[in-house]
Amino acid sequence: MLISVFQMIEEKVATLSKQQHVKYSAAMTAVEYGKSIEAWIDEVDLPNHFYTESELLRLLVSLYVSLYNVKLKEDELLLLCQEWIKGKMPLEMLNGSPFTDVDQLMDTCHKTISYEMSFLMGNIIDLLPEIDDEETTSELYSSLSLLQRKLKYGVQSLTAISICESLFWDRYIAVKVSNILRNESVASSDLDLYLMLNKDRIHAYLDKLPSCFSESFSNYITRNADA
Repeated sequence: MLISVFQMIEEKVATLSKQQHVKYSAAMTAVEYGKSIEAWIDEVDLPNHFYTESELLRLLVSLYVSLYNVKLKEDELLLLCQEWIKGKMPLEMLNGSPFTDVDQLMDTCHKTISYEMSFLMGNIIDLLPEIDDEETTSELYSSLSLLQRKLKYGVQSLTAISICESLFWDRYIAVKVSNILRNESVASSDLDLYLMLNKDRIHAYLDKLPSCFSESFSNYITRNADA
């Protein structure tokens, strides 16, 4: 049976071009999914058409629904994604959603949105065709990557994303700390400086939470001050 599985894989791979080998390997997606994603990229003319973030999200939800077995309606999933990205908390999201149980809602947010949809966005990025205009390429990759990270972490600003990636992967705390920094566009590379400048105010907030958060923050500040 195992030999048969490998023979089937070999037969599928043999139908692909060398370029497809490289792309699908990088995207880590099934061949049929890869072909569907490439067809979708052509259909929406992604490299040549400027889409706003809300338009990109709507297109992504539509693609996801076409590829995955989804119990939610497309509009329901879109609304859930929008609220997740805005950083809304579970009980806020539950009101008006198709869920009656907050655990089911959060399971969908973590599995469907944070994992599967952000992974799908990564596939799209990996399967984009080459574009001659470097500036257009950079802008497109940046907008897609930013949306991917928003889906993964469930926060709205670049600052909150940077906090999730470098300090606390906690949506609520990331939003609160980003509000303390009073700047929504802090990249991970600049986060250390902003945290150092506001460490007293951040400590005052974290001291109200379980001690693990203030301890992690203190360790982070000490580690980066010595670097």
